[in-house]
Amino acid sequence: MTHFLRHTTLLFGMVFVLLLVAMPTYADPSEPEESTLFQPESTLNSMAIYPEVLSGRTAIRISACADVPNFQLRSSMDGPGGFITQIFARSTACPPSYGNGWRAVVDAVPGQVFTVYGWAGEQLLSDEAFRQRAERYTVTVTALGQINVQQHYVTVPTIDINEPSDWATVQGTITVRGWAIDAASWNGSGVDQVQIHSGGRLLGN
Repeated sequence: MTHFLRHTTLLFGMVFVLLLVAMPTYADPSEPEESTLFQPESTLNSMAIYPEVLSGRTAIRISACADVPNFQLRSSMDGPGGFITQIFARSTACPPSYGNGWRAVVDAVPGQVFTVYGWAGEQLLSDEAFRQRAERYTVTVTALGQINVQQHYVTVPTIDINEPSDWATVQGTITVRGWAIDAASWNGSGVDQVQIHSGGRLLGN
């Protein structure tokens, strides 16, 4: 018998930008007069990404909020001379606001593209798990103090069959028991349907 997860549903999550300096740099709590705010929707979490003009170049700031204690962050720069940073743990402030954030990227110029990754959870993830499950966004600097943000959806279907046991020989009417989740889901199981197949034939939903 072959059992597999056919479809998963992901809700919006949160993404965080990794600091390019050793420690967070908190800005003046007053929000600049002209700024573009990108704020993804989420049921339990919220995060804001702000551009900022700093010393004649663009900085990218983030502020995030969630109901779990651990936030793991990473960022990379695409293109020639690009880099990818290690994973860092950071805290957040609720609700997200310009004054409670930190500079994630500094000295960016128009045309540069950054990929930012983030995960929030009860437990810290290993590097491998983080790379599989972290939310990610592409942030493009379009002009001085202006950015374009595009979210990339990640799904990690995971299923475990408890009954029947592995390699069991079965016949007649049987019970299939187990669980399925999308390991990258931030809200609930992230799964809307599980299908059971045998020999290419759908046995049931």
